[in-house]
Parts: sequence; structure tokens; C-alpha cells
Amino acid sequence: MKTLFIYIAIIFLPLIANAQDYNMDNILGKENAALLNFQKEFSTDADQVDYLRQVGRRLELQLDEHPFHYRFYLVKDEVPSSYSLPGGYVYITTGLIPVLQNEDELAYILAHEMMHAQMRHHIKRCEQGVIPDVVAIPGNLLTTANRKLGTLVNAPINKYEAIVFHSYGRKFENDADKEGIALMAKAGYDPHAMFSALDRISKYIEISSQEVKDRSFFAEHPQVADRIQAVDKTLAELDWEPQSPIHHQFFAEFDGILLGNNPYDGVLLENQYLNPEYDFCVEFPAGWSATHIKSDVGAYDAKNNSAILVTLDIPTHTPKDAGDLFVQRLGNKCKTRLVNAENYSLNGEDAYKVSFECKSNGRKLQASIIWVRLEDKLVRLMGVSPEYMAKHVEQTALSLRSLTINEMLTFNANYYQVVNAREGENLEALCNRLGDGVNKEMVALINAKDNNEMLKAGEPIKIVVEQEYGLEYDYNDARHMIVSL
Repeated sequence: MKTLFIYIAIIFLPLIANAQDYNMDNILGKENAALLNFQKEFSTDADQVDYLRQVGRRLELQLDEHPFHYRFYLVKDEVPSSYSLPGGYVYITTGLIPVLQNEDELAYILAHEMMHAQMRHHIKRCEQGVIPDVVAIPGNLLTTANRKLGTLVNAPINKYEAIVFHSYGRKFENDADKEGIALMAKAGYDPHAMFSALDRISKYIEISSQEVKDRSFFAEHPQVADRIQAVDKTLAELDWEPQSPIHHQFFAEFDGILLGNNPYDGVLLENQYLNPEYDFCVEFPAGWSATHIKSDVGAYDAKNNSAILVTLDIPTHTPKDAGDLFVQRLGNKCKTRLVNAENYSLNGEDAYKVSFECKSNGRKLQASIIWVRLEDKLVRLMGVSPEYMAKHVEQTALSLRSLTINEMLTFNANYYQVVNAREGENLEALCNRLGDGVNKEMVALINAKDNNEMLKAGEPIKIVVEQEYGLEYDYNDARHMIVSL
């Protein structure tokens, strides 16, 4: 499956080709898993996570070799995807759950990702030198400004770090499919589930938003037909005996799950970031890549060696006090790059600005850090860019503001729910009964049914519904219930 942005230490790469054990897998896996821990938000639903791990453990027990212990995680992301890291770290998104029809399909996804790790595809990509060009920006300054977000956005801060974001390639994908279905068959799961899962995911992506298409499971994968053809021989040779699933009510295991992140932790709408919990908004330059971790948000332009980070500082400080404290904490090397520290006015508010000059890859860069009061909050914005891009940092700073009342009331989220059909109802009638917010085409697809197909009374049907975050709607009882945020 498609890999995430993965930070790896190139200093270790010369050792990889000669490595006869799995130390490198464990080192890279542990380091990158730690980064994902603050890049992503993970489900804390004990029952759902335990179920995922039970399926994974059943697969793991069938491996011929056990070079490391596998770990399974449920990531809060509405985009249907899965990925793995060296050393046995396997991730599946909440957005993939509604698309899957049964435990066999879940087992295929997990087995495929496990085989990427088991066959060391991540390490082999490094051996092949698949490391793209990246933007280099002053790591010491970024880390001082915000260690976590600096690590997330910064790339690289010295010659030993890079970002790997390539897919595995056709051969590795096909190999993971072949070995994955063999593994799931040994565990008593139907290997044919690969076909139905891939087909449904592919169709789901086709009718999804452009953002989902860009970030999806299939963004850089071989076509479904090609992957199915590639495993035909393996499938014909498999001798397997079906075993009972761990849970027979697969739909119900994930009922009520929030498919993406908690909107109150912040939402990116194209180049605009809105955070209702901390009540602020900031707008980045169009076309920049942005990411956020709760109240911290950053954007970067790799082509122009530019990055902007926004975070909250200690609210009891004045802008000047915060700036002076920041300068005091700088290392001697960074202090030599200090150009100016001055009182500053931003949208009529008192602010404080610290400016630096530095070089990266032989290019002269400017760095500025601005502290400004935004009602009861102290916001810190840091920008790093060549001189000709400095205006974008200034424009971003000017865009800082509190949310409007209308913006505070427009945070929606997608939920996966299971509803019961009524006597004499088909899928279209069920969707009409549930009203707005239910996508008929999507409901038909994820349930593998036709809109006109008659349903049995009480038959469980999966739906994905968009609704105001924090407002839980019970479609079976047709009543609203406010839940605490």
C-alpha cells in the first residue's frame, strides 16, 4: 500500500545492504512510528482496536518466521488507506472500515501490509536509492520554535535525514498480494476476499472527493485487474480450510466510529486552517502543502525552500516577553544569525518580531518569528524563506484572526453507522427514510447491493453520514442526542 511521509536516517543506509539481521528494520520502524504518533490521531476505542489486533495476531501466528512482533493501529483518517513501517508496524484508517464487507477482507488488508514488512520492502527501496530531492531549511531554528511541528514539516535539517514518499512499485505490490493471500489462507480466511475488497475500494475511490482520490489507497498502485491476474496462479495452488471469524457481526464491531479526525482539533480547508477549540484561523499561501497537529499547524513550499509554522505560546506572556525568552534560549550558533528584535504592529495589535539570516544548501534564507496577542491567546508564527518569498510570511501573519460565529457552527464530521432495514424496504427507500446527509450511491456500494434490492426486516445496513460534530443521531430510533465534546 502507499507509504506515508517517512523520515529515515541516511547515515544508516550504507549498513543496509550488508545487514543479515533485522536490526535496521527495528531501528527505522521505531523511529518512524514515533513520528507517526504525533503526525496522526489514533482510535482509543478499546473494543475496536482489540478486534483489529486479534485479527492481526491470528495472521501473525501463521508466519513461518517471526523476525519481529507485529503491532496494529487504527488511524483516524477518512481516506481509505493502509500502510506499514519496517519492523512490523501496521496501520489501517477508519475511512477504510466502511468499505470492507467482512473479516476476510480486513484480514487481506492486514496480511498485505504485514508482508511488505516481512519481505523488507521498505529496506529494499532504500537499498535501491529511492530517496527523492527534498527541501532543506534551518533545522536548529525550526526545532527551537516548535520541536514536534518542526520535525514534521522540516525536511531535512542535516545531510543524514530525508523524506521517503514513494510507493513500493508493481513488483513489491504483487509480491505482497501473493504472500498475503497465502498467509490469510493459512489462518482460515478466504483468499478470494482480496478480489471483492480491491474492487469495492477502487469503486469507492472513483465516487469520492478529489482529496480522497489524491490521498487514497490506490493513488499509486497497479490497477485492480492487473493485481488480480498476478495472483491467479498462487490462488489456484492454495489449499485452505475456512475457519470461523473472530466476530460474526463484522458491521457492528465498528458501529458509530468517527471516520476522520476530531474537527475540534483543527480543520484544513485548502490553504485555510480553522481551529474551533482554540478559536483561531490562519490562511497560508495558495499551493503550499499544509499539515497540523491540534493547535499547531505548518505549511511549506518545497520548490522555494519556504516554510511557515503557527502555534500557541504561553498566554500569560506579552509578545515582547515571549520573544526575549526565545532569544535567550537560542544556542550560540543561532544567536550569531540574529539580525533584529523589535516591537511590531500586526493588524493594529501589539506584536514582537525576531529576525534572522542564514544559509541552506548555499542559498541565503530569512527567518522571522512573530508573537501577537489574539484575544486571550498568544500566537507565535515562524517563517523561513528566501528574500523573494518573505511577503508570503507577512501575508500569512496578517491573516491570523478569531473564528466567526458562522464558522464555529459549521464543523461537520463523517460517521459510520449500522442501521436496521424495515419490512418491505429496499435500499433506496431506506436512504429516503434517513433523509439528507446519506449518499445513496455510497450506501449501495459499501453494502454491495443494488438500490432496488429488497431488504429483510432487521437486516443491518452500513451508512456513512455527514453531520454536525458532537451531534449524535440515532437513525434506528429517529431521535437526536447531544453528547459532550
